[in-house]
Amino acid sequence: MALEELRGFGSFERLNEKIASFPRIEGEEGIDALFAQVIDRLEMELDADIVGNVLALICCSRQGLSEGELEELLGQIGAGPADEEERAGQLQVLLRQLRRHLLRRGQYLDFFHRSLYKAVHVRYLSEEDAENQAHRHLAAYFGLETHPSGRAAWASIGPRGLSEVVYHQTKACLWPEVERALCDLRFVRAKCAAGLTDGLISDYDLLEAGPAQPDPPLQTAWRRRGAYGARCPHCRAWHE
Repeated sequence: MALEELRGFGSFERLNEKIASFPRIEGEEGIDALFAQVIDRLEMELDADIVGNVLALICCSRQGLSEGELEELLGQIGAGPADEEERAGQLQVLLRQLRRHLLRRGQYLDFFHRSLYKAVHVRYLSEEDAENQAHRHLAAYFGLETHPSGRAAWASIGPRGLSEVVYHQTKACLWPEVERALCDLRFVRAKCAAGLTDGLISDYDLLEAGPAQPDPPLQTAWRRRGAYGARCPHCRAWHE
């Protein structure tokens, strides 16, 4: 880890000074402290807003994020330079600097070291609201578009969004949004059609729904006039 930092250090004359700056702590705590130094360096060399948001978003993701998703998320959040090309360039430099510390799962990038996860969490997510905010950004990104009528267009967001949206809504404590999704048969139908039936069960498991915690209310679907639907347990209105 320390050798990797020295490899990228640009001044031979200041090499001893760089070595002396490394933490003198052994074991896991020393690695944690070294990653904290890596983050300090990245914030000094690059746009600190991009560094913080990218690291926090990866930290809060379930199985990493793709480069394209990170770029779109930065634009959605408004992090970093206003110029889209400059923002994308900063992201590429950051990911290139982090490549030795990232794990690639297909197209998705995640942290390779547990110590990097811990350092990022301490730096950016130690406050509960900060972590909730990161999950809100991810929930909004993976969330649904709406028709002009305001009705949810679940089928329009694709398998990736269907897979991730309820997880991040739950982590962000967006309970009305979670209830609207899990009590909407259109969401259930879209998720099953995308081959994510197991993921749908996991969404319900996130709420630990059962006799001890009946909310949000789960209703059995019934066939009526050639279509499946359910009555709202609150207002008794029929929803197909």
